[in-house]
Amino acid sequence: MSLLSQIIALSLFITSVIKVAGVFIELDKNLVKRSDSFKSQTHKILQNEKGHFTFVTVVFLVILSGLLNFYVVKNNLMVKEARFRKDSYLCMKFLNTETSKYIDEMNKFNHLLKALFLSYSTGVSAAKVKLVIEVTKKLRDLSHLNYLKKISFNSYCPEKTMASHYLKNLPYETLSPIKLKTQFDETATLRKTQWSNVIFKRNSTIRLKKAFCLKTTFQLQNSLNTSLRMTEEEIPLMGLASWKCSFG
Repeated sequence: MSLLSQIIALSLFITSVIKVAGVFIELDKNLVKRSDSFKSQTHKILQNEKGHFTFVTVVFLVILSGLLNFYVVKNNLMVKEARFRKDSYLCMKFLNTETSKYIDEMNKFNHLLKALFLSYSTGVSAAKVKLVIEVTKKLRDLSHLNYLKKISFNSYCPEKTMASHYLKNLPYETLSPIKLKTQFDETATLRKTQWSNVIFKRNSTIRLKKAFCLKTTFQLQNSLNTSLRMTEEEIPLMGLASWKCSFG
């Protein structure tokens, strides 16, 4: 092979190598660009996913917070309604127990005073009988005042209005709240043989469907009969039956 042919062949070979190298370089550049583009797109996707995850987390926390708040509010409401019921029934039990004791004491005083009054005709010293009658009257009046104090100030009826019906509707007639009305033989006069008292604890923080009043009906045969009957009932404030809570 001539020298010229060798030179031409070498030139062609070098040219081919240069072109192939250029192609590889170009491919490498394109690969780098695509790699950068892929990284950029991947980063954007991750950012979007992160934002989406954050949004879902916030929504979940808001819902959870709402449920917890609802539970706390409902639990507090149920506690208030339970306290309302407890206070009402404890107050009714205390007032009815004290009223029953009071009526029993007053009946005993009436029997004693009637017997003392009749003793005037048995030859007993009138002065002595009168003295015993006066002492008995004072003890009876103290018993009456003690009853008024107990139903007015006690730990079972936190609100003064709860016992107001008992104070307005006393079992025996009075000339004033603290002074009993008596008959000619000094016995106390029964107001009625049957009467009712109502306990109503005013509370605007509970649901109306859970509110109620408590009514007690007392029944006696007469002022000298110690047999007392009591009938208790719970009356809801919703519906037509609620008028009983206002008028007893």
